[in-house]
Amino acid sequence: MQIDLQGLVEEFGIDKLPEESRKLVLGRILESIDTRVTLRMAEDLSDEQADQIGQLKEQDGEEALHKIEEIYPDFRKVYQEETDRIREEMRTLMPKGQ
Repeated sequence: MQIDLQGLVEEFGIDKLPEESRKLVLGRILESIDTRVTLRMAEDLSDEQADQIGQLKEQDGEEALHKIEEIYPDFRKVYQEETDRIREEMRTLMPKGQ
């Protein structure tokens, strides 16, 4: 599952990092978002539904995303909320004046 992080990448200058560092930072951000989304979904899903979504998240593409949304209709909304929370947390870590 992938999301567009271009705004976040530009806002925090991640795009200016060397490629290896950029990949590392983006990987950690995506991992954090995914963990948070998974925890929120776990509150609302049965074990069977969670397993289904876990398998679908390993796939890529719109078809997998549509199937996830059939099981958990708020998926995109929750993903965006968690992305926004990460963005706000990163802003609090930035030195003032940036």
